[in-house]
Amino acid sequence: MRGFLGFMGMVVVPLLALTMCTKEDPMRKYSIEQETREWTAFKEGSYWVYELEGTKTTDSTYVVSYSEKEISGTDDGGNKCLAQQIDIKFAGSEGFLSTKVENVLPRGNSLKVLTYDKSSQPTSNIDMILLFPLSFVNQANAPYFSIISEEEILDLGSEQIKDVVHVKCTVKGLGGILANTKYENEYWIARNRWIVKMKVKNPENGNTETWKLKRYKVVQ
Repeated sequence: MRGFLGFMGMVVVPLLALTMCTKEDPMRKYSIEQETREWTAFKEGSYWVYELEGTKTTDSTYVVSYSEKEISGTDDGGNKCLAQQIDIKFAGSEGFLSTKVENVLPRGNSLKVLTYDKSSQPTSNIDMILLFPLSFVNQANAPYFSIISEEEILDLGSEQIKDVVHVKCTVKGLGGILANTKYENEYWIARNRWIVKMKVKNPENGNTETWKLKRYKVVQ
């Protein structure tokens, strides 16, 4: 997918959420939060079709695979914990692949994205595209990620979507015309729907393009 995964790449997504461990319970297990499932956990059968603003050009991405597993990690205090992790791979209509990776946090979930082209060469890296809960964002420690609005209203055709999270992310170009550069993409993200709008740079020509969700199906 040129419009979406062309800017992002193939996707494995580990969604992690950990609790603080205690001496009485040194290996506490923590399940994936419902909030995480609603915002970022999508199973096979999910797809999104986007339209380039001002044109009839469309592009799409879909879930290739979805799996859940238990992993071990540590909290901020260095205590060992167990948590469920979600791995998701996405592919685009032109064969691009994107990998989403979650940080291990004592609470909440932090989403990262590494993208690859059709020859499995990395094209870009996004340090963070979303963080739950939003109040957990430490802006001083995350200069590459900022929340523009937590409750934005977005019009998509005849539909009005409320409570949209609008974020800005720094992207590191790893291949193509944007290799060895840093630039900013913007994403509008909605519950049970994922990305509904994006303002992103095209790695083929360096132009900034706006894509809006045209139709979708999510399986959660």
